[in-house]
Amino acid sequence: MRNTVINLQRSDAEELNALLDTVRNKQCAEDARVISLRLAALAVHTRNKVPGAAEIVELLEQESLRFEHQAQEVH
Repeated sequence: MRNTVINLQRSDAEELNALLDTVRNKQCAEDARVISLRLAALAVHTRNKVPGAAEIVELLEQESLRFEHQAQEVH
């Protein structure tokens, strides 16, 4: 297989960068929405079923680990 050199014009590179920025921004917004929904569900759960601060802290630690593992899967 040959190495192919692609010559991008400056405007092409700028358009590509703009497209990548748009995609990144949309992904960040989606990530924030997912986290917001998860935290809201966690708040409802703790309000209804968790009696004390220690249990709430435990739930937050578990959620933190969940997000950390999810981030590691992406990278």
